[in-house]
Amino acid sequence: MIKIVCISDCHGNLSFEVPEADLLLVAGDMEPARHEATMSINMQSVWLANNFSSWLAEQPIKECVYIAGNHSWIWEYFPSLVPDMSENFHYLGDSGINLFGKKIYGTPWQPPFNNWAFNKETDKLKMHWDNIPEDVDILVTHCPPFGILDETQHPNYSKKRIGDKNLFKRIKEVKPFVSVFGHNHGQNGLIELDGIKFINCSMVDEEYNLTREPICIEI
Repeated sequence: MIKIVCISDCHGNLSFEVPEADLLLVAGDMEPARHEATMSINMQSVWLANNFSSWLAEQPIKECVYIAGNHSWIWEYFPSLVPDMSENFHYLGDSGINLFGKKIYGTPWQPPFNNWAFNKETDKLKMHWDNIPEDVDILVTHCPPFGILDETQHPNYSKKRIGDKNLFKRIKEVKPFVSVFGHNHGQNGLIELDGIKFINCSMVDEEYNLTREPICIEI
């Protein structure tokens, strides 16, 4: 058994405690950002080099798997400005890694959302989902699967589902033990369906207030 801590959508706020674990999964939008790439990239580079790196070194975890999200401009447009990270930090961008005997795959894409980072139309997203390996144990996406903890709850806007149907179809095909995601601030939590643990680990609410705790599981 390995102990896993899941977080996403911190948006630069690191004022929370991470329980002791083997593996920390970060499902995107960890960095602070503004709603425009050129205003965000240098800020994100400095934040990763200073704030996040020092924070990660203090956490009681052995390995960290990290993906980007729709606010993560630096990872899509200027990855050369991403600073060198610690040896236990593993960025996955449509790629995988084997840790603790588990095959982990990560992908940052999602349907169009204000024309921000890692956005693609639904038909073009499918090729990213098709690349998810058949033998994956832990899947980390920023996008939720459609119908699973993906309904927005913003008080000023109508509710809508922002997950992707083709992603949900692919997850049902490959049957990972765990599907970890964020992006939707409105529905944090864990549900189990057909033997798969689905985890929306967004740490902030619809008003970007840090109101949630990391979600911990063992597999």
